[in-house]
Amino acid sequence: MALRIAGILALTMLLSAAPGRGQEVSRSTIIALNEQAATYNARGMQDSALLVADSAVKLAQSELGPNHTMVAVSLNTAATLMYAYGRKESAANAYERALGVWRQSPPADSLPIGAASYNLATIRLEQNRAGEAADLLARAVPIIGNRLGADAAQYVDAQFLLADAYRRSNRCDRALPLYEEVYQRHQQTPGPPTAELARAMNNMGICLVASGEQARAENMYQEALAATEQVYGPDHPAVAYCLDNLAKLYLDQRRYSEAQRLSTLALEILETRTGRQSAETMEAVMLRANILLESGQLQPAEETFQRALTYYQSHRPINKTIVTEIYLDLARIYEKLGEREKAAAALVEAGKLTPKSRTKEVDSAETETE
Repeated sequence: MALRIAGILALTMLLSAAPGRGQEVSRSTIIALNEQAATYNARGMQDSALLVADSAVKLAQSELGPNHTMVAVSLNTAATLMYAYGRKESAANAYERALGVWRQSPPADSLPIGAASYNLATIRLEQNRAGEAADLLARAVPIIGNRLGADAAQYVDAQFLLADAYRRSNRCDRALPLYEEVYQRHQQTPGPPTAELARAMNNMGICLVASGEQARAENMYQEALAATEQVYGPDHPAVAYCLDNLAKLYLDQRRYSEAQRLSTLALEILETRTGRQSAETMEAVMLRANILLESGQLQPAEETFQRALTYYQSHRPINKTIVTEIYLDLARIYEKLGEREKAAAALVEAGKLTPKSRTKEVDSAETETE
């Protein structure tokens, strides 16, 4: 995810540290170094950009002290460059250090704090640390809104990201109102659906399912599917994800024929667009296998689970949770088919991978096969 806020805030951040007496020369030099780092970055000179950005940080610390706002400015510049170059953990550390300095310097609701919090949150989301991202964005969103206005694209981006962070950290009660705000905003805007609207509707559906509102979720998933097809075309992977979300809902409702039809369409799209052995395709394969199992199509289910098993066992590190689930499902299938030896063997394999907290579940399944 591009850090869209960083660019427009560069000047604001540089102006955030008013010079004190005797500091003008040092401050001017640090600003020049930050600007030079940005110039090198624009020219594709990554090593030079990082070297100059690091020099700005060190000069600010030695000349102005470790807690001066210009240290935070320079750290923020370095962090943004690190993120752009794929050094995300180093970028996260630099953003945290910058925030630590800025929070000691009033005002606490300055735009640089909001921007750095937003940027750090994007990294935490990519690291699947959604709870931390949500906490950061909960502070950033009101700052960005107050400073730039509720209609600013950066505020809308931050608000949407906060909704995603809440959803991914299992706080759909907080995510749903934010998604609904995005939905209502677009409903009042003439023109075709946007990618943002399609995504918001799909994520609203996920939260509605989590809240037990299945009828509303179905309607929202169908709207999301139509909007996604209009934005991307009928054969885009995003369409497949919408199809699979609707298929999961139908599976939960035991509407197996509808679930299977949608799952088949999604799998065809993903195999064509992302490859037969992609992670995205395998997630769709797992859903299809579960639909086949729950609808009593045992032989096709067994074949589909075996396809998934081959994939997950061949990728390192092995996802033990998924592989265990597959073995447990295969044990159920073999038991129903009367193949008790195969069922027992599948349970043995599951037991080898099962965390201690799930040992009782495997033992229970094994008892059923005896």
